[in-house]
Amino acid sequence: MSASALIARFGKPVTLTRFSAGTYSDGNFIDGSSTTSSIIMSCQPLNGRELLYLPEGQRTRQYLKAYTASEVRTTSQETSAKADQITYNGKQYEVQQVE
Repeated sequence: MSASALIARFGKPVTLTRFSAGTYSDGNFIDGSSTTSSIIMSCQPLNGRELLYLPEGQRTRQYLKAYTASEVRTTSQETSAKADQITYNGKQYEVQQVE
């Protein structure tokens, strides 16, 4: 069974919020508009070893690793777009890393 088939079988719908490029006006950054869509994602808590790889000040926050066949984006310095946000179980998470 392929990875995308496993995600489709065991994943759950989550809300993806994507932001367009922001702009600067009089030295202030103005966020771009946002769009939302539903994608299928399998979200998992980090294990103990993965938590140890986080910087010390970050270990008290809640992180998830997630698997999806959909495209998700991190912050883009080239376009000034904010990272995608995922709403899972009523909480919002920001995409930090994509592999």
